[in-house]
Amino acid sequence: MCSSIAQRVTAVSSRRRPSPIRALMPLAAQPGMISLGSGSPSPESFPVTNISITLRDGSSVTLGETATAAAMQYSPTTGMPPLTKWISQLQAAEHGWQVGAGGRICVTTGSQNALHLALTMLLESGDTVLADEYAYPGMLETVRPMGVDVLGVAGDGLGMDPDSLEAVLQQHASGTARRPRPRVLYTIPTGHNPTGATLPNPRRRRVYELCQQYDILILEDDAYWFLSLDEPMSDEEPLESFLSMDARSGDGRVLRFDSLSKVLSAGLRVGTTEAEFERRMAEFQPKNAVITPKDFYR
Repeated sequence: MCSSIAQRVTAVSSRRRPSPIRALMPLAAQPGMISLGSGSPSPESFPVTNISITLRDGSSVTLGETATAAAMQYSPTTGMPPLTKWISQLQAAEHGWQVGAGGRICVTTGSQNALHLALTMLLESGDTVLADEYAYPGMLETVRPMGVDVLGVAGDGLGMDPDSLEAVLQQHASGTARRPRPRVLYTIPTGHNPTGATLPNPRRRRVYELCQQYDILILEDDAYWFLSLDEPMSDEEPLESFLSMDARSGDGRVLRFDSLSKVLSAGLRVGTTEAEFERRMAEFQPKNAVITPKDFYR
């Protein structure tokens, strides 16, 4: 059983506390409540009252006045409740992951933002993170300035090699490694960037078992999950995520990052993570998210 992810955050992250203004948001959301503490503009002042969007297939979606006002107003840092509820239902259907004791949904400014939050909260200078031998540049750009050592695990055309991972972990367990013992493994298991490899299920299961054995957290960056083929190219079973394995085991060692950038719109910058330490991510997020206006706002 994995110790609580929330207990593994760095000392700096463990000292973070929620903004007093954010703490008042549930009270401000009560019907008839007029809050003078958050600087929220009156909905009557919003210039847009309704939004209608035409889809490529010719159908349309319309947001009424109430939904439009809610979309234009400040919302909980973890995301608008209807959105987080929908994402929770999607993750339950896709991966068997249920909102509850294991954590909650946190909406971020793209999955890159979620990854940055997690890496910054779990790692500090002198730590070691495991990754594919050819790792995603966005991850490297985050951890290298932090003084975190990236230990590449050899792989092939099918992705990370579990035997190579086991050899690395055994070396650290024996005390012969020169680097600090790694506590986190980062990988893109589906359509890996930059190699394009997709990790087969047997390798995924072996990687997960090794992380259980050596008590390693898994950061599953899976922005390309919904771009995989509906039908496998062979008789193999459908792909299984690390999150689904974690949901079955109840281990609580997987943080998964999803994104709408690849399947809906890169400009919307909507990413999600399923995090046991969702509250701490929410406390950290307002200080780090970069929100960029898009063309359709002009």
